[in-house]
Amino acid sequence: MNKELRNILFLRFGFILVIITVFMSSCADDPQLDRVDAEQNLRTGWLEYNNGNYNAALLSFERAISFDDSLSDAHNGLGYSLLSASSSSIFNPQLALKALSAFQEAIRLDETNADAWVGLANALFLRRTDPSDFKTAVQALDNALKADSTSLYRHDYNSEADIHALKAICLYYAGDVQSASVEIKSALEIDSKNQQALAIQKFIQ
Repeated sequence: MNKELRNILFLRFGFILVIITVFMSSCADDPQLDRVDAEQNLRTGWLEYNNGNYNAALLSFERAISFDDSLSDAHNGLGYSLLSASSSSIFNPQLALKALSAFQEAIRLDETNADAWVGLANALFLRRTDPSDFKTAVQALDNALKADSTSLYRHDYNSEADIHALKAICLYYAGDVQSASVEIKSALEIDSKNQQALAIQKFIQ
């Protein structure tokens, strides 16, 4: 191969290499592609979660956040996965604390995320390091009922009756037995066979 031909091929190869490098770097920094990847991992995360695969869900939500950390529901899913993983065998307070932070971040990004408010209440109830945790959990549940209802009842709880039941047990531990009884009544008016409400009613009595 003569020197001139070798130089031409080298220049062509160099030009192609530059184009590939620019294309790859532009793809890596493309916010639209990141958003697509984030949404895909978000959907996978909830699918795994609803199938009880909490560790797999955890990884998917973490990937979603790595692509787009502004997705409130990805942080919400992370919180639920951590909470469920911490409760699936021996309760892990460290995972519950991380779940609490994840729910707080989800709410910071979107205060209308009702599902995250419910998750926050659950995390506070499980933490119960201070009596104020129960009162804060009750406020979180009130915020959930006032927020975007389209994000409610996707998993772990099925109706407003479940929310009232959780409020009841939080109020009971906060020392407000009368208000707890009112919440039980509200839960059973919505669903007279709600197992959580009936169990809490028996416990309170």
